[in-house]
Amino acid sequence: MLVNLKVRTCIILVLLLFTGAMFVSNGVAWMGLNSSNEKLDQINAAYTDQAVPLNRAYTVFLRARLLLSTSLMDLQQGKTEQAAAQAKRSEGLTQDAFKMMDAFRKAPQLAGTEVLAQAVDAALKEYDTVLKNQARALSNMAIQDYLNLNDAASNVNTKFREAVDKYLDFVDKRTDELAAQAQADHNISRSVTIALLVIAALLAIGCWIFISRTVLRPLHEAGDHFEKIAGGDFTGRIEVRSTNEIGLMFGAVKRMQESLTRTVATVRRGVDEINVGA
Repeated sequence: MLVNLKVRTCIILVLLLFTGAMFVSNGVAWMGLNSSNEKLDQINAAYTDQAVPLNRAYTVFLRARLLLSTSLMDLQQGKTEQAAAQAKRSEGLTQDAFKMMDAFRKAPQLAGTEVLAQAVDAALKEYDTVLKNQARALSNMAIQDYLNLNDAASNVNTKFREAVDKYLDFVDKRTDELAAQAQADHNISRSVTIALLVIAALLAIGCWIFISRTVLRPLHEAGDHFEKIAGGDFTGRIEVRSTNEIGLMFGAVKRMQESLTRTVATVRRGVDEINVGA
């Protein structure tokens, strides 16, 4: 079957196979790269737009609460103006923290964080309520009222911290999974690319063997037959082994050899008859 395969058909098939391998390799590489980039974008967004603002907001809330405690100590020492300044700074930090929380809420959330984000908001609401009550107590110089709210403040702070920690832990685990998936996609695309490169190399070797056996070697044989015929040797046996272009060429060479043999035989007979007649 392969012997009778036309050279043109063989070249077209090889080109199609190489083109197909190239498209498959590039397609798999592109899909793997695109999938990895999407997962890396999700990881970057999870930390940049969610984890970092939330963690910073929590830290600023803690600083605001610490300033309230400092304001209380100043107030106990009779430093009224300094206590008021500390309370004002605490209020400013609280506003900054809420702006960070607004940025956190507006950012696209990582899949699976909806319930955790709601828990953070609920804990923050309780935390803000107690913090405002303590700030109001300080502004009214009601030190005992402030102290009475300390236990509640500790409880809501713990609740808020736990909600934030759960959210950040989930982000860490989910981003680790995304990173592992991105690495797996990269490994798959790399393996497919290597496999297709091996297939391409095998195709190249197979193509060379096919062309060498079905085209180059017969052409060398045809050249030898032409040399013999040019030297007047018509005894060489020409075999037609295929029906493709090479086979057609050998058939033409064989017919030419037979025709020249008949022509030479006819000439020789004519010469012999002339000699006999003479």
